[in-house]
Amino acid sequence: MCYLSLQTVSGLKDEIRDLKQHVQTRDNTISNQTLENQGLQEQVELQHRKYQEVSQRCQALQLASSTCSDHELKIKELERKLALQEQDVVIVKNMRSEVARVPDMDKELRQLREENVYLRETRENVILLKEETEGLRRKVERMEKMKEEMVNVELEKEKLSQKLQAWENLGQSTGLNIRSAGMSLSLV
Repeated sequence: MCYLSLQTVSGLKDEIRDLKQHVQTRDNTISNQTLENQGLQEQVELQHRKYQEVSQRCQALQLASSTCSDHELKIKELERKLALQEQDVVIVKNMRSEVARVPDMDKELRQLREENVYLRETRENVILLKEETEGLRRKVERMEKMKEEMVNVELEKEKLSQKLQAWENLGQSTGLNIRSAGMSLSLV
């Protein structure tokens, strides 16, 4: 049977106590980080939903922006036609059917101009939403990095637990009885 010196036993006892304190500290850190991670996960999900909403809105606004360009072309075309018709009214009075359309075209032109103002504002919103989307994307990346750090802390905890178990096994195999509650050590 192997007997260890009192100094060796005391050193082992101190090292085991330090390891247990280190594991307890890590457990507390992991518990705190787990709670924080849950909060961050909820934020990630919320930001992901917001990101999806913003993406859908961006798509809708891009479609609206495209429609705005079409309307601008249509406005220019209508303005050109209106100018031609105004000239034709003076020159050719028999084109009453075309002249009768002028009020409708004015009305359509007013509507298109109003819609164009709306679509210009929408285009500005697209730019703002793109900036917000980029901010959300960076936030998601930061949260993913924190999640990865949590995994590393969890692995370190596992290593420390294995090291502690090895010390306890060493205590048993050498005849030492190491108790976690009182940290008392007795020779067998």
